[in-house]
Amino acid sequence: MDANLKKQVTSISKGIVIYDVVVMVILFIISQLNKPMVMGLIFGSLIAILAFRLMAINIESSLTKAVEGGKSKAKLGMMFGFTSRVVIYAVVLIVSVKNPAINVLGTAIGLISTQLVILIKKSVIDKFAERRNRI
Repeated sequence: MDANLKKQVTSISKGIVIYDVVVMVILFIISQLNKPMVMGLIFGSLIAILAFRLMAINIESSLTKAVEGGKSKAKLGMMFGFTSRVVIYAVVLIVSVKNPAINVLGTAIGLISTQLVILIKKSVIDKFAERRNRI
């Protein structure tokens, strides 16, 4: 994996861990922090990190194929990668539904962590860093 891409993926993964801690604090404040919820949150977040890393690897591989002239192979690879991530998400949610030790809502909150962390990072944290650099 490219060094810059690896740095970005690691940064987002660390952000997901911070997100989990913040969500747990919020759940504690609203008295919804229990073992199944925590297990669901951790389970969902781990799968979200895995899926994000798989997406990064898939994008890098597809770009390499596209540069080498295999545009159709790159497109097929991207479609396969997307489909495999959706199947992973479906299996994770089904496991959460079937297993009473894992809260489905906690799992769903964990699964959306990647999107929320990227959104927060781009809209808030990067803007503060940009302002600080201008001063």
